Amino acid sequence: MGKNYPSDVSDEEWELVKADLCAEGKPRGRGRVASEASARACFNALRYLLKTGCQWRMLPKEYPPRSTVHDALGRWTRNGTLERINARQTRQRRERVKQTRGPARRSSTARA
Repeated sequence: MGKNYPSDVSDEEWELVKADLCAEGKPRGRGRVASEASARACFNALRYLLKTGCQWRMLPKEYPPRSTVHDALGRWTRNGTLERINARQTRQRRERVKQTRGPARRSSTARA
């Protein structure tokens, strides 16, 4: 899937979150099933809103309708999906930082 905006997830980034965001065959509202493409489009729209700070009404036409994106945000918030993604990515970043940093150096400033 091509990127329309800089805020859109890359294929590599999508692989990290897709299992959390896609309702793999699980029915949701009115018996519908969220497809991977629609979940990715909603996630990209949310990232666009966060990155640009634009109003919901100004969401570009390339994204799903704002009501669809808003519903996805509510669902992912209620069921803890966004919290799980955030916690996992925070943990992974901290592990990467620990691996790249050497031992802490002592401060060179004198204490009074």
